[in-house]
Amino acid sequence: MSTSMDSSAPDIATLGTVSIVEGKSRTLCFNIRKKVFIEEQGVPAGVELDGKDDTAIHVLAKDTQQQPCGAARLLIEDGSVDDRERVREMVGKIGRVSVLREHRGKGFGRSIIRFSVDHLRLLGCVKAKLGAQTHAIPFYENLGFVVSEKCAEYTAAGGVPHRDMEKLL
Repeated sequence: MSTSMDSSAPDIATLGTVSIVEGKSRTLCFNIRKKVFIEEQGVPAGVELDGKDDTAIHVLAKDTQQQPCGAARLLIEDGSVDDRERVREMVGKIGRVSVLREHRGKGFGRSIIRFSVDHLRLLGCVKAKLGAQTHAIPFYENLGFVVSEKCAEYTAAGGVPHRDMEKLL
C-alpha cells in the first residue's frame, strides 16, 4: 500500500510517498529511528529496540527524490475475549513516529499519521492510540487525537515525558 502525500496542506512535500515496508526494507525505518531517538534524543538503544519490531507493521516516508525521511511502527491489539466473555475490539497503536531533522515541518509527519490511521482502519481497528511526547500533543490534536483522560503524564523508559492519546476510527 502506497499513497502520495496530501497536497492540500500548503507546506507539504509533493510527490513524496508513504508505504508499508517489509523484510530488509525495514532497515530504512530502523536507521531513521536510530538517528531521531538514539542520536538526537538520547534514548538508550535497548529501549528503542524493544523486541516488538518483528511483529510490527513498519511505515516509511520518502521524499521527492525517494530518499527515506520518516518512519512509524504499528502494533495491533487483537480482539481477545475479556473476563466477562465479551470480545474486545481491535485497537492499533502508532509508535516510533520519527522524521529526520532536515525534513521536519514539510508535512511528512502528518502524512505518516494519516496513512497509519487509514491502514489501521483497513485492518479493522476501531481505535488508534499512541504515546505522544508532550511537546507534540498539539500536532496530534490537529490530526484528531485526544489526550486520554485515563492516563496522566508519564516519563517513558527513554526519559522523555509522554501522554497517551487516542482517536476513534
